[in-house]
Formats: sequence, structure tokens, C-alpha cells
Amino acid sequence: MAAALIPVSAFSAIVGKLVDTASSYVQQHEASGGMAGEVARLRRALPKIKLIMTALKGTPIVDRQKEVERWLWRLRDAVEGADDVLDELFYHELEKKIQARDRLHEVRVPVSRRKRKYVDFVNRIFSDDALKSLMEAVKELNKVAAGMQRITQIVTDSYGGGFTLRNRYDVRKARETRSCLIENVVLGRDKERDRIVEWLTKQVVYQPSSSKDADIPTFAIVGESGAGKTALAQLIYCNERVRGYFDMVMWVSVPQHCWASEITRKILEDVTRQSTNVQDLDALHQMLKGRLISKRFLLILDDVTPRIEWQWNELIRPLKFGQKGSKILLTTENNSVADILKRVTKGRTESLQLNGLEESDYMMLFNKHAYPSVDPDEHEDLQLIGEQITSMLRGMPSAARVVGRVLSSRMDYGYWERILNYTMNLEQSEDGLKLLSKWSYDHLPMHLQMCFRYCSLFPRGYMFEKDKLISMWMASGLIQQPLHEKKRPEDIGADYVNTLSGKSFFNCKPRGPDEISVYYYVRHDLLYELAQNTSSGECLRIEGLGQKKIPSTLRHLTLESATLEIRMISHLKYLRTLIISSTDFCNPEPDHVYALNEVLKGLKSLCLFSLNVYVLRELPDSIGSLIHLRYLSLRQQCSNKKLLDIFSHPVYGLSSRQVLDWFAQSVYRLYHLEVMETSAFSEVNFDKTELDGLGNLINMRHLHFPSDIIIKIPWIGKLTSLQELNDFNVREESGYRITELKDLKELRQLYVRNLQNVTSHEEAIEAKLNVKKHLKSLTLEWSVGRSTVSETDEPFLDHLWPNCNLTELKLGGYNGVKFPYWIKSEFLPYLQTIVLFNCHKLENLPPLGELKYLYLLHLNSMQAVKTVGHSFYGSGAHVHSFYGSNACAFPSLMELRFEYMPEWMEWVGVEDGILFPELQILEIKDCPRLRRLPTLPPSLRQLSITNAGLDDFPRINQFVGMNEVRFLPSKPLLSSLHIVDCPNLPRLEMTQLRQQQEIQKQSFQSLELQERIYSRTQAMFLPHLTQKIQDNVVPSTLERLALGRCGQFDVSLLGSLSSLTSLFRLRMDGCVNVSSLPSAGVFERLTVLRSLEILNCKNLESLSGIQALRSLRFLSICGCGKLTADSSLHQPTVIDVNQRDTTTGSSLNLDELEIDHHLLLLVEPLKSIGSAKRLVVTDASSLACLPENWLLRNRTALQDITMYDAVCLHSLPPSMASFCSLHTLKLFHAPLIESLPNLPISLSTLCITDSHPLLKERCQEDIGLDWCKIANIPHVSILERFHADDS
Repeated sequence: MAAALIPVSAFSAIVGKLVDTASSYVQQHEASGGMAGEVARLRRALPKIKLIMTALKGTPIVDRQKEVERWLWRLRDAVEGADDVLDELFYHELEKKIQARDRLHEVRVPVSRRKRKYVDFVNRIFSDDALKSLMEAVKELNKVAAGMQRITQIVTDSYGGGFTLRNRYDVRKARETRSCLIENVVLGRDKERDRIVEWLTKQVVYQPSSSKDADIPTFAIVGESGAGKTALAQLIYCNERVRGYFDMVMWVSVPQHCWASEITRKILEDVTRQSTNVQDLDALHQMLKGRLISKRFLLILDDVTPRIEWQWNELIRPLKFGQKGSKILLTTENNSVADILKRVTKGRTESLQLNGLEESDYMMLFNKHAYPSVDPDEHEDLQLIGEQITSMLRGMPSAARVVGRVLSSRMDYGYWERILNYTMNLEQSEDGLKLLSKWSYDHLPMHLQMCFRYCSLFPRGYMFEKDKLISMWMASGLIQQPLHEKKRPEDIGADYVNTLSGKSFFNCKPRGPDEISVYYYVRHDLLYELAQNTSSGECLRIEGLGQKKIPSTLRHLTLESATLEIRMISHLKYLRTLIISSTDFCNPEPDHVYALNEVLKGLKSLCLFSLNVYVLRELPDSIGSLIHLRYLSLRQQCSNKKLLDIFSHPVYGLSSRQVLDWFAQSVYRLYHLEVMETSAFSEVNFDKTELDGLGNLINMRHLHFPSDIIIKIPWIGKLTSLQELNDFNVREESGYRITELKDLKELRQLYVRNLQNVTSHEEAIEAKLNVKKHLKSLTLEWSVGRSTVSETDEPFLDHLWPNCNLTELKLGGYNGVKFPYWIKSEFLPYLQTIVLFNCHKLENLPPLGELKYLYLLHLNSMQAVKTVGHSFYGSGAHVHSFYGSNACAFPSLMELRFEYMPEWMEWVGVEDGILFPELQILEIKDCPRLRRLPTLPPSLRQLSITNAGLDDFPRINQFVGMNEVRFLPSKPLLSSLHIVDCPNLPRLEMTQLRQQQEIQKQSFQSLELQERIYSRTQAMFLPHLTQKIQDNVVPSTLERLALGRCGQFDVSLLGSLSSLTSLFRLRMDGCVNVSSLPSAGVFERLTVLRSLEILNCKNLESLSGIQALRSLRFLSICGCGKLTADSSLHQPTVIDVNQRDTTTGSSLNLDELEIDHHLLLLVEPLKSIGSAKRLVVTDASSLACLPENWLLRNRTALQDITMYDAVCLHSLPPSMASFCSLHTLKLFHAPLIESLPNLPISLSTLCITDSHPLLKERCQEDIGLDWCKIANIPHVSILERFHADDS
């Protein structure tokens, strides 16, 4: 029944507006055909209907529930029908305004808000059809109201004789929630985490077996829903030790009802990071097998339910081709899953029963959510109740989060006591957690319930993008404007997301372990099920081939299937949302397009239409009849190049223009459209007139088109509701001048290019950037390489003064010698981000230190700047007043980068003030004349200096005597140091780096303090440093190390590698004193080293030792001439393709081997490698034929061969066809190859540049002698002339 209810506020707004509109008509038309009586009747019924709706929201109806539900659906149908009528009237008013605007060749301010009064225009727009629709809407609501008496009696009986309106708390009065924060600490699971990590990374001694398949050990985390299984598994997934031990770590959330093929496809997609349309299980097995061969992987299967054993056999089959040591970690609620997997995988199985948290940890978790912004000790009366509540939640983390966040909204004893009583009723229930989630849902305001139910359109584990979800809510009419407050709908939607997240209906997560700045929103499995259960009759998602009974009440529908029968939804006349996602639908056959066209004609209430299919051949014209449409998404999975290949076939006989020109011009009549996104016509060469119609879409807020289309849209200034314009190219042509920006007053983001095309000061002023009070992000860019004098750019930029609310400014290509007057704190006080690039003539930097909110500053290619000093920091008086007794410049700056400033010589500090107290990242690159840095703050975490003329190492201040500045850390926090190509630096005392002063050992507290500080260090780069370091000074926690051109220091540091057991990446560049590498005994201790680069080590004579690097996956050797100087490296014996290779292979298992000379493949241990996946030869100029000996040894594993500068290569070996895993072959600058041998059927990409003309001729389609050898290769590029861009 809940799904049929709509918010009382929405009902009041729609029906109230309908009554006002009808009354307006009655007043102006005496002969209104009885409408006056109907309107009066409806006006009298409104208060009673609202009372019933409020009562139904507060009390469950047990008796005659079906009868009440039917009445509610009738009421909702009538209300939404009335909304459509009003929307249609508004549509026709917009149409008239657009036509009048076009006739007069001027842009008038359009009506862009749906909730305006209709009184002013109602008399002008009533046609007979509109009048009929209005009358029908009023009558339909009166019919529903006529059945109200019976519903009133049912509700009265449920209340025991009278209405008692439940207490409702509007979301606007709720506690303000913060933006989602990442919970990177999982409380109380340290022991469990350590046990699992130890088990996963422990080397296993495998017993000899007659089976060729690998045994796969499995670890199962078992626990009831809400116990924290997924959170623990995610902790394992992100663990550095785990990720260093395995070649690949895969995560798959397992759908409850799916076959082995679907899970296999999900695994493959996680490995490749690409979606696939392949459905055949055998084909999926072969593709996955090719990716896993000889790889040590960890597969994490989340939320596994019991399955038929043969299904598990099918799933495990390709996994057995992984390297010994591969393992599976799964989470499940059922112990039997682990038993089945043990039989199937034939490996060791271990399980962990995940119980509730310990009491102390549980109270800590509960308090974190129940008292998010207050001290629990300030609410002693609530603490006892909190302890009683937590004692009944069985230590379940999800329950602590849900209940804690509900309680946090009101610090009131009576409220907490009611929650305690409710929790007592759940204690004895086996489904207590599910009931608790439902209870939390019931306590949401109705509009948030509707938004939550809407999410049932998406699959389990779906990653919601915040902005996209909000746009979909807006289009579907789920965003409600507050009665007494005017807010942007996107901002209201953001409040909705934050409120739902704050109450645990969403979890905010980083997109990946290395992308912490990008977030998405996910639902717990319990909440996925809750959304499915509560949205019955309102929302539906159909996937696979199974047909479901589709209720006629449906409002929102998702169809996901490889093959769809679109006609099955033609009866859904109330549908508002239709999302179609298919790999096959809308194929070239005309009956598919016809069927979609006919169905869309009947879906007249549609507000959101999303079509994501393999081929978009043609968009139905009927889409232009969807006048209520707010959101249109058209996405094509097939590339335009592939599309051209398909339709250029004679059977279709279409030109390239006909193929790509599928876009229906009728879209330009969708005046209500607010969001439009497409990626399907990025290669179409539209002319100006074809895109002119977009100017009709005056309600458009978000236009997500490819950049090369956006810049072609003329008169974009007509789209006065646009919220962002990220690529506006100024031209000296009508429709593209900067004056188009004049009326775009709603912009939040703006990127303007080619400002050199602004022809006058008046044009710059007319852009009116200073009145765009909502603008937050602005980029202004001139083209580079102009000869414009500064006198031209400077006044233009002065006139482009943005509004004071700006928070992000990027300025590039500016040719002025001074900054505009408005880049100061008094004009732009809220700036948080500044990026200045390619401003070649600027000599002095503005006083950016006065910007108290600035946290990111990037300066790039400022070629005339010579000094950075006091003028950069700003007025001492200003910062003195802000920070009290200590002058402070850049009080909030966290990231500072200087790049390519060739004339910069001096960076002046301050003696009596503080610089950058919050700075965490400092990067200086390509500043060769810079000699010294000022004293740096102890907050600094990352310091990177590349190609600078520093003659002294920077010091880090400890701010002794300045403890009154409370946010300053007491000790340096530096965790990453990168110094490259700084030849003027003297010897480095390591105590200088950490203590910033020379201290005698006895007063330094010896090594304990050094070790404690160094334990934070995760990365260190030490080229050009000549100080010999003691072994115990280099921290064992070091993960990345680069060294080179440091004389004997290189040798000394290599000797200490055995202690660096956390080392992940090692780079040696220019270590001319190194003649040999550490021994195998040293290297075998580096168990997590995955990347090794040996560059320009000209005296290195041997690679012996690297064979012990079991975890090594990337190896690059270039510029080491002595390795190939041995005259015995000639004429290797060729292996017979049909003869088994009995040579003992190297233990190296490389994903990629990069070398600059093919003779390195004859040097041990590279010679014995037998499982390399990719070979790159960066200089193949002396290579006459491919190294067939080595290639044949690796032929079952090799997937990619790339050769650069192959000028002497005259042919490919006949054995190429036996390279069964090869999918990419690229030969750059290979002019001598005249023909091709038979190639492997696995090959998907072939590229040969600067090819011989004869080869080009032999590869001509259908007629060339070698065409049959390449016809089945999807991507072939054979070019007679090489362009750098092609590589």
C-alpha cells in the first residue's frame, strides 16, 4: 500500500494548481460547461483527502487493505493525470514563447520554472483539447473523492474511533548531515583481518598430483546479514600486503539468482576493466583462461548463496589455470557453501564464523553514529538507554549504524526511550535486522521513501553516481520544492542523498583503492531487498529472459536483457521512467525500430527515457510526442567505426553520413527537457543549421554531449537554464561570440576557450560574468603561440571580472604582464582552487596568500617569473588580523605545485610569520635556476623536486615557541620524498631531513626517534645524493625506491636492500658504479617487489639474482650496453614448433618485459623465461628477424608484441600461427616487410606503420593475396606513412 501513497505536499501543490487554473478559466468564460460546479466540489473535498492521506501514512491498515490500496492508486492516477494536464498547458505556453522569439530574432527571458502561476496566460492558450483535458482531470479527481466516505470509515476503525495524526519530522528540521566520509577504519576486526591476511599470503607447499589442474584453497567468511562480512572483505581487498602478494585481486558481488556464465562474465569484466557482450559460457571460459594463465590471483566473491554443485564446477573450471598459490575468499551466510567449494576446488578450505563485535568495540561504533557531532558525556541521561539498546543488537555492526543514526536526529530522552521499547520487540525476532531496516525506512519522510524506492530500478551492488541519480529523481518528479524556501532542485537532491546516507540507506565508497577522490554510493544487501519489497506495483526491474507479470500501476521500469520484446509494456499508460539496456535491442532490423516507435506513442506520461543499446541505427520520430520528457539518455555500445563497417556493406547501401545521422529532429520539440546525454554521434560532422534547434530547449540544465559537438552548437545563449558549459569556443562569428554568455545566469561551471577572438571591450563586458552569482568554477583560456601584445589581453581580462562567489579559477594562455585587479581576496574572497598555466609574460604573482580558503594552487609554464616573495604572500596586516599574534600566509593551502618556470631564481620566505601551515603536497618541476626553498611547514607529507637548481636541502620547521597556533603538528609528517635531477645539491645528512638541524647523537635520542619518524615513510627517491647511509637508517617500510648517478652510494644502498621487505618498486637509473646486482639471496627477501627498472647502468655486466624475484611482474632494461657486448650472443638454436621444449624455464613470471635490444633475450635469466605476457622492444633497429627461439618458448603465454623502429625487420616467422594467446602485434617503422605469414586466430589488433607499398597492396580488402590472413582480425592498421599520433 505504501507504494501507492504520494506526499501530501505534492498532492496539495498539484491539485491546488489545477483548481486555480480551472477557476481562472471559469472567471473568464461564462459558458464553461458546468466546470464551475466541478471545481467547487473538488475544492471542498481537498481538506478531507489530505486528512485521509496523512492518517494512512501514520497507521497500518489491516482489514480491507486491498480496498484502501485500490483507492490510493486511483487517487494517484488522478493526481498525476492532473499534473500532466498542467504540464501540457505549460508546454504550449513555452512553444508560443519560442515561436515569438524566433519571429522577432531576439531572445526573451523564457519561463523556466514549472511552478509559476497560470493565471496570466490561461485565457490565451486554451484550445478545445486543452479545455477537455482540464475538465476530465477535475472530474476524475471528483470521482475519486466520491469514494472517500468508505475509506474514511476504514481509517476511523483502524484508529479506534478517531484520527490521531502521527508526529512527522520534516527533513528540513532534521539534523544537518555532513557529506559522506570514508570509514577507513573497521572497528573491532583487527584479529580477523590479520588471520585472513596471514592465511592468504602464506606460501603453500603443494603435494605432487596427477591432476594437471591447480588446487584452489578457499577461505569463507560466514556470518548472518549485517555482521560486517562485506566490510571485512573490503578491508582485505585494499590491504597492501595482499595486493603485493597476488598478481591480481578480483572482486565480484554475486547476484542471488544467476548462472555460472553470468558470474564468469563478471569476473572477466573485473579483470579486463571492460564490459563484454559475450554470453556463451565456453567463450567466456577461454577468454578468462587466457587472462589467468600463470597468474597468482585472489578472487573475492561477496554474498555467495548455495548453488547446484555442477554450477560451481562450471564456474571454477577456468580458475584452475591460474598459478599455484591462487586463492578464493568468499562471504556467505551459509556454511554449506564452503563445503561445496572444497569438493569442487580440491583445495584447502578454512572458514571464519563472524560473530558480533566485542562490547567495547560495539559501544565505540554505536557512539560514533549516535553522537556524531557532540560529546556523549554531555548527555549522561541518554548513555544508559544507549547501553540498553546496544545490549539487544547482538553486536551487529549494521544495527549499530542504523539505530545510532536514527537516534542522532534527536537528543531527547523520551524519543530514545521509545526507540528502546521498539528494540525490545525486535530482540526475539530472527529477522530483527530486516525489521529494523524496515522500521528505519518507515521513519523517513514520504518523499525520501519514494526516492529510496526508485533505486530498486538498479541491480544489487549498483554503484550510484550522485549527480546522475539526482537528475533522474528530478526528471521523475521526486524532488519537492520546500514551501517557504526557494532552492535549486540539484541542491535539494543533494540534501536527499546526504540524509539517506546519514541514515545508512547508502554507503559512500571510493571508486577504487587508488582513486580516493572519486566516490559512488552503494546499498547494503538488506536495503536492496527492502527497496524491492517496498516498491511493488510502483517500480520494477526485469532482467534476463524471464517474463514477469507487469502491473498496470507501474511508474518506473528498467528492462535489461540481451533480447527484448518491447511490446509487453505497451499497456503501461502511467509509466514515468523507462530504462532500456540491451546488447541486441535496436539492431538494424526495421521491426525493432517500429515496435519501439509504436510503444512510445502510448507512453504519453513518460518523463525519463534512457536507451543504452548496442546499435542506435535510428531514433523513432514518436520521441517528439513525449512532451513531458525531462531526461533523455541515448547511448550506443558499438563504436561509430564499427557501425560504419556494418552499414557500409552493400546489403544496406548507406553512406557514412546516413549511418551516423540517426538523431531525430523531433527532439527539438521537447521543450521541458532538462537533461540530455549521448555519446552516439561524436564523429558526425554537423553543420550550424542542424544544431540550431537545440536552442528551443530553454529548460535544458545539463547537456552531456561530446566536446566536439558542444563547440558546434550555435546560439547556445538561448539555453538560459544551463548549469554547466564546459567547452565554449569563442569565434568571430554570429552565434559563437562571447556575448552568448550574457543570459546564462544559472551557470555553475564555465570553460571558455579562444578568448583571443573577443573583438572589443564591449563584447567582454556584455558576457556579464560579474552578475553570474551562482558561478563556482571558471576557466578562461587563450590559445598558445599568439603574437598578441599584452595591451590587448590585459583590458579584456579586466572586463571578465567574475562574481565574488567564485571558488575555482583557471587561467591559461594569458599574454598580459600583470594580473587583473580582481584576483585579490577583497574581490574573490571564497577562492579555493587556482590554476595558472601558459601565462608566459607575467612577471609578478598576485597576493594569493591573503585568500584564507585557498587549498590548491598550481602554477605551470610561468616563464617570466623570477622571484616569489612578499607580494605573493600578501599584506602582513591582513593575515595578522586573521590569525592573531602570528602573521600567516596561505592559511588553508594543502597542495602547491610549480612547473616549468625556467627563469625563477628566488623564493623568499618570511622571518616573523608562518607560511603554509596546512601544506601537505609540494611539487617543484623544471625550475633549473631556483636555488633555495623557504623553511617548509611540518604538516608537509609529500615533497617532490625534479630538475631544479637547488644548492641546499630544504628545512622543515617545527614552529618552536608557536604552540598558540593549535593546528600545527609538533613533528614533521613527511611520508614521500622525490628528488630527481638536482645536480647542485650537496651531501645530504639524513638528520637534516628529519630534524632540520645538526644535532649530536647523544642529544638526538639515537635511533629510536629516527625509526619512529621513518615508520611513516612509504616512498623515497634519492638520486644525486652522495651521503652514504647506514643500513639501519633506511626504513624497512619503504615501498618505492629510485636511485641513480650517486656514485658509490648506489652500491652501498643496493647492499642494504635485504632489509627493505616492503619494497614494491625499484628503479635504477644511471648507476654507473654498479657492475652486478644483489645476489639471489638478497632478492628473494623482497617478496612483494613487482616492478624493476634498470636504466642506463652502462657498466652492469650481469642480471644474475633477479631470477629470485618471485613477485616481479614488470621488468625494464634499457641503456645497459655491457650486457649485450658478449660476442658469444649469436645464432640461437631454433625450437621446432611441434617439438616439446624441455629447457628448464626461469622462475620469472612477467606481465611485461621491456628492453632496448633484442640480444638481451639471450642473456640469462631472460633467456629462460617461458611465461612472459608482453614483450616491448623500444629499439629494434638492428633486428633483421624476430627472436624466434625466445618467442616460441613463450608462445602459449605471449599476448602482446610491440617493436619500435623495426627498420631492418624483413619478415615475420612462419611459426606466428602457433602463438595461441597473442592478441596484439604492433611493428612501428617497418618498411621492409612485404608479406605476412599465417597469423594466430586469437589476434585482435595488427598494426604496421611505414609499411612497404607491396604489403599494403597484398592486404587490400577482398582482392589482396594476404587479405585472407587478416580478414578476421577486428582492428587492422597498415600505414605506408607513420604519424606520431597513431602510436
